[in-house]
Amino acid sequence: MRCVSIVIADRHPVVIQGLGNLLGAEHDFRIVARCADGKSCLEAIRNLAPDIAVLDIYLPDISGLDVLTTVISENLPT
Repeated sequence: MRCVSIVIADRHPVVIQGLGNLLGAEHDFRIVARCADGKSCLEAIRNLAPDIAVLDIYLPDISGLDVLTTVISENLPT
């Protein structure tokens, strides 16, 4: 069975850690990046092409909604 790759982006380190622990414990999921801001999240999505991105909409520098808009406009597979 194929693992689902995930990028987690949140401005709160405890949320990143908690989601990473929760999802990482499942054998069907693989956390490929943990990001605390929109810029690093967008870079991770562009470079790693994860299946799923879990986004905080209030990320510093680039909001989660702007990250999503960019992913859609660039036709990225995430």
